[in-house]
Amino acid sequence: MRGGSSSRVARATRVACLAWLCLSPVCCQGKRGTSPRLSPSEFESLAIYDLNALREPVLQASRLAAVPHVQLGPKRTRRLLADFEYHRGNPPWKASGYLAVARTADGREFRLIISVYGAFFAVQGQRGFYDLQGSSWAEYEWDLRLALLRVFIPARMRAEAQQDASLIPVEKGGKYGYVDRSGAVAVEPRFDDVMPFSEGLAAVRVGGPDEGKWGYIDASGGFVIEPRFAGASFFSEGLAAVTVDDFFDGNQGYINRQGAIVVEPRFEVAWPFVNGVAVVSFTTMSASIMEALHINAKGQLVAPPDRR
Repeated sequence: MRGGSSSRVARATRVACLAWLCLSPVCCQGKRGTSPRLSPSEFESLAIYDLNALREPVLQASRLAAVPHVQLGPKRTRRLLADFEYHRGNPPWKASGYLAVARTADGREFRLIISVYGAFFAVQGQRGFYDLQGSSWAEYEWDLRLALLRVFIPARMRAEAQQDASLIPVEKGGKYGYVDRSGAVAVEPRFDDVMPFSEGLAAVRVGGPDEGKWGYIDASGGFVIEPRFAGASFFSEGLAAVTVDDFFDGNQGYINRQGAIVVEPRFEVAWPFVNGVAVVSFTTMSASIMEALHINAKGQLVAPPDRR
């Protein structure tokens, strides 16, 4: 009898769960959804923004341009989304982390969420989401983590590196420049992407998000370091992390204010120097696990600083 009772309770529980799912907003949204499935080949670009940075005080006119972001063109967007499968409704886990703006060849724009929850990754739209199928999950996870870690530097590190907030990135007509705190144009929008000023220099990109190169300008808008890097970050303590060869596959190292490489590119992730020490990451032998280490300005491994 006790076993039969347990079985009936289990069946009742399953029925109740199914009923809840059928009546839940997730299920209903999936049934009501009318958005057509979009093949990854239809996306021409994907811009990813740090949702936490959107809460920081910036000029409203340059809100999205002024926060840290990743721009991906057709080649890199399709690389990330090539093996995604579309589903109606919402993913079965909480979406969090990153706002993404996807654009198609015919000019349509979609606001998405890069959903990061434990081991789950998905790209969520208003009426549906994409998730990975088959064996491509590991490559997607790796590419996405690299893209986010190389650009979305922790707010604490950004603050300690003392970025210069006197000039703020702004976008106009698809090009980027800088305005001062009053909103007046300081550097005309003529670059394809930009990063914040720090120590009098700012990283800017010339060319599209797939094949363009990054260099550094001064406050007058003139190049101090000609564009030649696949990725770039801001200067801190006279050094800036740059990515060579390829945004996803290339390693990161550090350059000085003259553009000379002073720490050889051998890291997956390289963050700004703070008090003479920078956090870097290598890949360990166990399946794409990143190990955070600390280096000095000569690239030598050192003990982590005591933050007590």
